[in-house]
Amino acid sequence: MNKNLVIYFNNRWVPLKSARVSPMDHGFLYGDGVFETIRSYHGRPFKLKDHLKRLVHSCRRIGLRFPQSPIKIQTIVEKTLARNKIKDGIIRIACSRGPGEIGLDPSLCPRSTFMIMAFPFNPPPESLYSKGLALKIVKTIRNHPGAIPNDIKSANFLNNILAKMEAKQSGADEGILLNDKGHIAEGTISNVFYIKHGVLVTPSLKSGILEGITRNIVIEIAKEIGVRVIEKLVKPKEFLMADECLITSTGYEIMPATKVNGKKIGNGKPGPLTKLLMNLFKEHVKCSS
Repeated sequence: MNKNLVIYFNNRWVPLKSARVSPMDHGFLYGDGVFETIRSYHGRPFKLKDHLKRLVHSCRRIGLRFPQSPIKIQTIVEKTLARNKIKDGIIRIACSRGPGEIGLDPSLCPRSTFMIMAFPFNPPPESLYSKGLALKIVKTIRNHPGAIPNDIKSANFLNNILAKMEAKQSGADEGILLNDKGHIAEGTISNVFYIKHGVLVTPSLKSGILEGITRNIVIEIAKEIGVRVIEKLVKPKEFLMADECLITSTGYEIMPATKVNGKKIGNGKPGPLTKLLMNLFKEHVKCSS
């Protein structure tokens, strides 16, 4: 990691190497905070307004005062990229409850901690896109929406981390979590789609998933080219019988998956509709940049 990077930290610019979060910060102590991860292409943040809308929503959902206006944050994000001379990068916006006394009461924290960071983006190897990922439906289930609502992009990622560990231990690249009813929910860092008889299917929001920015773009692109899209509760056996499968995220964009639980999806290669969506997504990015 380049330690010469400059970040925006609590209303001032500081070198990354000298930025310090208090050990009493409730984000560190309890995972009490929210975040967004955004791509930049050619020096421009991609879908920044959508990410900021979700960040504002997440803050409101946990009763955390939003530190700046979205318009000002947009300017700060652009300056962060420019100051660090980053064209193709990853932007991280994080807001925690802030430092305070030991205890769960949010009122113990008089001010929040807020930071914006940008790093050069190291894309996944091209070989992954050509051969596809191996997925594993893990035993770790998605947080129940009644415990941690699925529309919050929470800094508490332990649920996802445990699922990722489980997937890696099985030799898979990504873990797929079920919800408490046994339906497919999402990956540890991704939304999930499968294709059957030319129809694009993805778990609905009722499945207890985070509504992904890239997920919504894929749905929009598919509909524009006349592909039928179904959002529904997905049973694992339906998923395992797919002709094609793909996952989406800010970092992956659209990533083919060619194995689930050690078995081939379709013919074990990225399918034609997946490839088409991948190309159309890249065109979408070019038009938006």
